Order: sequence, then C-alpha cells, then structure tokens
Amino acid sequence: MKKIFFQILLFVSPFFVGLSDSQAQQDAQFSQYMFNQQYLNPAVVGLDTNFIHAGLIYRQQWLGYKATFDDGGAPSSTVLSINAPIKRLKSGVGLHVVYDVIGPVTNTEIQLSYAYHISIKNGRLSFGLRAGMYNQSTDFSKFRPVDSDDPLLSNTGRINQFVPDFAFGVYFSKPNYYIGASMNHLAESDIKYATSFTFSSLKQSLNITGGYNLTINENITLMPSALVKTVLSNISNTLSYEATLLGNFETRARNNIYLGVGFRDLAPTNDLVFLLGANNLLKDNSLSIGYAFDYVLNGSTAKAPTSHEIRMGYRLPAPKRYERNIIRTPRFRF
Repeated sequence: MKKIFFQILLFVSPFFVGLSDSQAQQDAQFSQYMFNQQYLNPAVVGLDTNFIHAGLIYRQQWLGYKATFDDGGAPSSTVLSINAPIKRLKSGVGLHVVYDVIGPVTNTEIQLSYAYHISIKNGRLSFGLRAGMYNQSTDFSKFRPVDSDDPLLSNTGRINQFVPDFAFGVYFSKPNYYIGASMNHLAESDIKYATSFTFSSLKQSLNITGGYNLTINENITLMPSALVKTVLSNISNTLSYEATLLGNFETRARNNIYLGVGFRDLAPTNDLVFLLGANNLLKDNSLSIGYAFDYVLNGSTAKAPTSHEIRMGYRLPAPKRYERNIIRTPRFRF
C-alpha cells in the first residue's frame, strides 16, 4: 500500500508547479488543515473509534489591514466541528459550522456528515457523505456603484439566501499515513437573492490531502502533509497547494509539543507558515491547542503581511457498546 501512496503523490506532484495564474479559493482557508480534516472531507468522521472529537479554529486574515475607504476590513473565518464514532455500524457522524466574513459578504454553513469505514488489513477505507445548508449574506450598503441606477446594487440593506449543499469524500488511512479526496458543492447552487441575476455560485471543488508519520526515535516524529485544492470548472486559474512539515516531540509528562513550517501557493500570492502547538494536555490527555502564523512573501498589494490562527481541540471517551449484565443465582447454578 505504501507503493500506491507514493504513486498517487507522484501523480499529483506535476500540479504543484506552474500556478502563476491561480486565484483565491471560494471556501474559508485554514493553515492548520491537518487538524481540521472534517471540514475538508466528510469521510474522516468517526475514524477514531475510542473518542468523540470537538474542535474550534479561528483565523484572522491579514491582521491590521485597513480598507481605503469606509470600514472594509480583513477577512476572518471560524469553524466549529464535532464528530463521533458509531461502532455498531462501523461508521461515524459529524457536524460542523463555518462563519466566514469577507468585507460585505458573510458566508455561513451548517453541515452534517456521515462516513462508513471498511477495515483493510492494518488500515481503513472510508466513504463519506455530507449534506447541509449554505447561507450567503451581503450588505449592499457597503458597495459603491459607478452607476447609481445599477439594478444589481439597487438594495441598500443586508440580504441573505439559504441554498442546499452536498459533498462526497473517500479516505484511506493507516497508522503511519493517510490520503483522501473529496468533492464539495455538488449541487452548484446559485445565489440570486430572489432576482434574475446570479450574484455568486458554489462551484464544484476538489480537495486532495495526504500525510505521513516518520518516526525518528521514541520521542521525535516528523509529520509531512499536503493539501491540493481547485475549482473544477476553472482548474487552470484556481489550482492551489500547500505543504507542511511538523516535528512532534514527546515530553516526559507524555505531552506532545509540535513545531512546524509550511508553504502555500495561491499565486500570485505565496505565504510562509509557522506552526506551534501541544497535544495530550490535562491529566486525561483530552486537550490540544495550536497557533499558526502566516507571512505573505509576495503578492501583498492591498493586504497586510501577516495572518494569525488559533486552534483548540477536546476529546471525550466514546460511549461503550451496551452489554446486558448476567445475573447468576446459586439456586440454578450447578
């Protein structure tokens, strides 16, 4: 299976070059994607059969950025997720909520995921489905139309619209590596705000993730990972990738401290990413925290140079399968 894994990486690697025409993705972006895979792929929910996992990530893009006029402001994104295994059905369920603010536009999504897991030797092959609602809200009072009679900008207040949203994912994992792919926004819903004009559309997008755990010794593990994203209707202009290397160090208290560095290509913007965090905190190893710092290397026009992201995760023991207690009596025991 390792051979297949590396063959897939070799197949994907040609897409990692020649991205000078790439544009920003339509979905919220997070540098700590390796700790937020439920947001990317529904097939991962319930993979850990021993715990219920909850997580929260908040990202402030281009901190300190000020618009040329009005209140404008830099983008900010929040994702809250929870998932749990269903051992009896060899599956899992998950729920995540995203709140993404980009100037006058606010995107909110509530998504429910279900995954089925198939054991294959020492690994598991997972298939996931996701369904939910996507809401886009626009504050038209923040626009400055060139033509005051423009019918597209005739509204002066905030208007929102809910549309259905669906996704499908597949994921293969073993103790030392994983690889997965997901198709998002399958319905390709249009945002029209009850008009005949399409203000925006949710285009079908593809996410490919992969990662590997390389044990150096009993205390140090290297964890490279990668994420490739694109909108299928316009691959040449939306293809992007990011690669990250984390070094995990186990302390005497059995906590795990990690440091990492990453690179993101969203041409013409390139970012350098630094990560810091800790897992297995508290007496029951239930808490994890993390921080990511992004620095814009180029393409920083109309942006502030730095972005910041904080993460918190918590896990609870999954409910054990109910087993009826056997009651014995001396009268009927031989």
